[in-house]
Amino acid sequence: MLIPSDLKPFIEIFLFLISLHPLIYICFNKIYQSSNTRNSYYIDSDWISRFGTNSFTIIFSIILSCFVFFVHSWLLLVPLLLTTWICFIRDRFKALSRGLGAPGYFTFLFTLTLTSHYLLNTKYILLNQSHLLLLNWIIGFIYSVIYVEFGFIFISAGLFKILDTNKVPLSFALGLLNPMWSKVYLYIKFIEFNRLILNWLGPLLQLIAGLLIVSANTKFAFVGFLLIALMFLSITPFTRLSWLCPSIASLSIYHLLILNDINSININLIFLAVFIRALVYIFIIKQYFGILPITYKRLMEKIVYIYRKLMGVIVWKVFTFDIVRNVALTKGMSEIVESSESTIGLKEKESFIKLSSYTNVYDSITVSALLSSEDYLEPDLFQDRINHFCMVMGIERLISLRVSPKVASEKYENKGPFMRGEMRIFPITEKPATNRKLNYNFDNYNSREKFDD
Repeated sequence: MLIPSDLKPFIEIFLFLISLHPLIYICFNKIYQSSNTRNSYYIDSDWISRFGTNSFTIIFSIILSCFVFFVHSWLLLVPLLLTTWICFIRDRFKALSRGLGAPGYFTFLFTLTLTSHYLLNTKYILLNQSHLLLLNWIIGFIYSVIYVEFGFIFISAGLFKILDTNKVPLSFALGLLNPMWSKVYLYIKFIEFNRLILNWLGPLLQLIAGLLIVSANTKFAFVGFLLIALMFLSITPFTRLSWLCPSIASLSIYHLLILNDINSININLIFLAVFIRALVYIFIIKQYFGILPITYKRLMEKIVYIYRKLMGVIVWKVFTFDIVRNVALTKGMSEIVESSESTIGLKEKESFIKLSSYTNVYDSITVSALLSSEDYLEPDLFQDRINHFCMVMGIERLISLRVSPKVASEKYENKGPFMRGEMRIFPITEKPATNRKLNYNFDNYNSREKFDD
């Protein structure tokens, strides 16, 4: 994109600052910072986590990184890159908050993209020719891996929703009826009327855009990045996803600004990055659905391990049924329930749904991930996490409404599917859990004996 050179750094810094909301939120909310006590969402705290989530570390790294748009040295981004990696990738396996979900991940990815851009455009004048060729190859490959990752996120998110339809219904329309995630949850008739379009348009556009991006053709990639930006900007007014949608859109627009970087990369390096990332995707999607082949399994496990540890690769379950089927409150609600599920009627459910629309998006991510983990965690471990969550939030019980696949598949009418949901109560108990400080995987839902979640 052609932008006046004197304006470009200010546009870039504006796009960058949009992506930093999750990190700033950690800075000013101690329950998301690492702690040895149960006063935060951390299950397993260590000095690295405490350093990375420290307010001073976050503020210092953000301020330092802002100079990169004027000084053009990738070294200024190293503290922020380490901080975002700790908060949103490494510690996703150590806290109930799951690295603040997709919003946190895109903060990390924007920082990673910035670093790769300035790394690529740095002149290494002190190296001899042979060393320079090797360094250019390494940097080109690193850039290709990071560039391709953005495209595969949307290939993965779109394709997963389609593949998962043999088990559960497509659920974007259901998500728009969930007050935790939607600002238009009362428009039941409109959402029902447009249900087919709402459910299928997003996954298909994500899949198409992702394929266009990884094609490495600048004209196709331009359309792909533009599609992603327009798609997420268009849903921003209607969803309670905080800064996620603007953050994704801002990273897409930033890619449009630096699209010529692709022309300086050997096309074979991009194809290599696409090939490796495709193998990783096939492996993790087969792992998720429990159909892993024996051939090259050990080799692929090592490659996937590297991708997961360094880049946080997952199957990208965003707005999927197991997430949006639950409605929960994260604050005290004794006025709604005093004794048991049997006392809760339609009036209480209606009040519950209305109050849940005030839930903070990061708390929504935390509680939704927690409730969905009941499907694969051992009962004692799940109860331990309920206890931990309730203690952090200062509540005696976690209450939720859960919609069944059958209800979610039926016509949305009257006051919506959540009025027909099952009210569920999870009180704090003294039941102990074993191995509560394991380094949880969060991806392999079929290995209960390893506590992988």
